[in-house]
Amino acid sequence: MAYQNCLNCGSPLDPGSAQLKYCSIRCAGGRRRMKIKPLSKKCTKCGETKPYTAKFFGSNRSKKNTFGLIARCKKCVSAGARGPNKLYQTELRKKVLTAYGNGVLACICCGEAHYEFLCLDHASGGGGKERQGGLTSLKLLFKLRREGFPPGYRTLCANCNMAYGLRGVCPHQSESPSVVRAA
Repeated sequence: MAYQNCLNCGSPLDPGSAQLKYCSIRCAGGRRRMKIKPLSKKCTKCGETKPYTAKFFGSNRSKKNTFGLIARCKKCVSAGARGPNKLYQTELRKKVLTAYGNGVLACICCGEAHYEFLCLDHASGGGGKERQGGLTSLKLLFKLRREGFPPGYRTLCANCNMAYGLRGVCPHQSESPSVVRAA
């Protein structure tokens, strides 16, 4: 609630401050320094002026910040964090897929080498149990690297992985031709 007049003497208040209730320390009853939250703030990275609320500037209670809001806007924070982390995660994923692809970044079944199509397969099943236990794909990559790439996983392309999941065998490995069911 923004006050327009001092609660003690009734004189007009500065419209630039949202939390101001009194015009001076004297009117505030001799209280120590009044903290006045500004209505808007300039982002320290992009320089845009935005409303100084948690919607635009994320909250950060861990730092000794007067109002518990960070200095950069949410847009700049997410853009800055996403870049280096995404690159690091991509490199980690490539390293893990290469380790389980017998030293080659390719499907061990059909030889597909497009990185975007490759995935990590649980050779003996059990991926669902790992995910129910709270193990995300990123946590799995960290775990495998930390443990020195233990056996039980393999690099497959999405098609081979789906075939193994649905049929138990990939068409590349089956000796008989695929049977197409009529709809």
